Amino acid sequence: MKLTENYSGNEYKSWRKSIEKDEMTKEVSVKECENGYYICISKHGEVDGKYVSGEKRYISTKNPLEGEKEYNEEITLKDEIMESIKAMGL
Repeated sequence: MKLTENYSGNEYKSWRKSIEKDEMTKEVSVKECENGYYICISKHGEVDGKYVSGEKRYISTKNPLEGEKEYNEEITLKDEIMESIKAMGL
């Protein structure tokens, strides 16, 4: 359960947020790139005694974790990205 931001000098910034609940981990990582943001949304963990995992990757002109300064219990993302996440079942 953490929210991190990495930046050093001329490098691109990156953000990561993960939440663990009921033996499942949901994570959003965002990397700044030349024309926007590279977003990876994943979930993994154990369900009914079996390990499951899933991952989706997106390019966006908006940072879905922008403005988050502190950790909170929910991953909240911009509306245009939520549509894609709902299709994945996260």
